[in-house]
Amino acid sequence: FHDADLLVNWIRSVKSDAEIGYLRNASRLAEAAVTAAYDVIAPGVRECDAIAKIQAAQIAGSPNFAGDITALPPTILGGENASAPHIMWSDRRFGDNETVALELAGVVRRYAAGLARTLQL
Repeated sequence: FHDADLLVNWIRSVKSDAEIGYLRNASRLAEAAVTAAYDVIAPGVRECDAIAKIQAAQIAGSPNFAGDITALPPTILGGENASAPHIMWSDRRFGDNETVALELAGVVRRYAAGLARTLQL
């Protein structure tokens, strides 16, 4: 046997041109997910309805590449849940003058890019 403790870390640190392309496209999908969130989240909209549109943007991808399922579900934290990280959405409606924290990702061929933003309603 040979000591290979660092082998996987070394392999992961060097990305091929294709992998870099997947990460760039995943970043584009993360931006699209945030845009979808900004477009749909408003006072009176249910969290679950916003998530449905955000996930549709994540999975639909673009005309040039498909999106993939994210390892973690999209996170939209508003109202009394704003300080509870990674809580699941519900049928709660967003309120007026509410601050909403977003943690969204884009994934292409299992390569993920995350993006966090804050939205003030």
